[in-house]
Amino acid sequence: MTSRLAKEIKFYVTLAYGSVVCRLGLRNWYDRINDKIVLGGLPMLPEFDNTRTKENITHVISMIESHEVKGFVLGPSEAATRGLQYINLPVLDFVGVPSVDQVDAGLSFIDSCQGPDNSVYIHCKAGRTRSAYIAVCYFMQTFDLNVENAIEHVRFFRPSITFNEDQLQGLQDYFNHLSEQKRQETRLWYVYIISSYILVSIELASLSTRLEFCTGILLY
Repeated sequence: MTSRLAKEIKFYVTLAYGSVVCRLGLRNWYDRINDKIVLGGLPMLPEFDNTRTKENITHVISMIESHEVKGFVLGPSEAATRGLQYINLPVLDFVGVPSVDQVDAGLSFIDSCQGPDNSVYIHCKAGRTRSAYIAVCYFMQTFDLNVENAIEHVRFFRPSITFNEDQLQGLQDYFNHLSEQKRQETRLWYVYIISSYILVSIELASLSTRLEFCTGILLY
């Protein structure tokens, strides 16, 4: 059995399983996490058009690989015809860990979603791991949460999310990445404050000297 065929079989079997689980009411196909983030499974057409209207989806982050993009799944061209902003950050199903660059790109894309009612649909195949990874990173960055609290927050709204040890380590690594960024920003802020203080002190000293000079001339 070729690797490609194995991937195809695995894709359809797991997709069918997820669909049955949702139809039985054991979990939702998608869940709203906050006023901007909707986390879910494959945006299958035409059902996703109803979701798009109901949830006011304007941006889509896809975490799926190329072999997972089928004719019944929203892709770049389908997104374009619907006026949706779309980005694909492909990650291996089940065991893949998004790179720092992919997460940074995803979070920047979320930040580009402006408007009081606009929302981002973040998806993988089942909306449980790859897409949830981006959502957790979003809450770590935006609300300054640690890994555990960010996962708990997302899981409160979508209980089915799950991560393996490598993915948990990846989340911790990204948290450390964010922490280092904040330390660098703090150092730059201190440098700015100190530099501003020195410049103001020099300017005040110069002004004082000029005032003394002018006063001396007037008294003379």
